[in-house]
Amino acid sequence: MSDLHNYACTPKFYEDIREYAPDVIFCGGDTLTATKGRKQERAYAFLKELSKIAPVYSALGNHEYRAMIYPEVYGSLYDEFLSKVKEYGINLLSDDSVYFEENNINLVILIFLFLHLRISLIYLVILLKNHMLLLI
Repeated sequence: MSDLHNYACTPKFYEDIREYAPDVIFCGGDTLTATKGRKQERAYAFLKELSKIAPVYSALGNHEYRAMIYPEVYGSLYDEFLSKVKEYGINLLSDDSVYFEENNINLVILIFLFLHLRISLIYLVILLKNHMLLLI
């Protein structure tokens, strides 16, 4: 899942995920919306509910990343996000990888930053039995 931008999810959404019974859940970032003064309770509720279903791995989206590098604009937003991620046991990946031996999947998160353009590109690379899938 990716780019939910602090939107509320319905109970049916979580029920559907539970029925699917995933082994792992990956959030591709932009769970938050980095807007000065915006409340993030819906994003945190989303992460909390997901963490009750299966292990969750997440990457930083450009919104989380902006909150991290511009605390003078976004205040403590990134620190609050990190606190919630830790509280819910979510694995935050950044220039990191996780190997799922039982499925022979290597999940690799690479972040290439172009700070002069004030954007970040986040690449998700999944290596599956010698095949590579690159999601941008």
